[in-house]
Amino acid sequence: EHGYKRRYQDKDGVVYMPEDSDVVCFEMREEDEQGTHAAVLTYGEQTGVFPPNTLFVLKHVEAPGTWEAPGGVFPKKRLLVCSPTFRSSLPPRAGSKSDGADKTGTGGGERSKAGGEDS
Repeated sequence: EHGYKRRYQDKDGVVYMPEDSDVVCFEMREEDEQGTHAAVLTYGEQTGVFPPNTLFVLKHVEAPGTWEAPGGVFPKKRLLVCSPTFRSSLPPRAGSKSDGADKTGTGGGERSKAGGEDS
């Protein structure tokens, strides 16, 4: 309901603190001739980063309370839906369109909320 929650860890453990901000959604898709359109995964399937010089294009804005977050809640914060694009100097990943297979498990149009937990 509050939207984005930031992970905070102290000597007593981990807590998630609500932030008074909009929530950003990254619509990811397969690599193409324009570049890579997905986060680089770091610690698993839910945590990723974007390299410097990533171009983020705002696709649309969803009003507070009208979009569903993981867990079936409807945060009272705006959802900013963005599309990322960056050029990689690495060879195409296995499963990208350039090798003719979809082995990444991401599929087209997958959405990923930025960081933290929703409530």
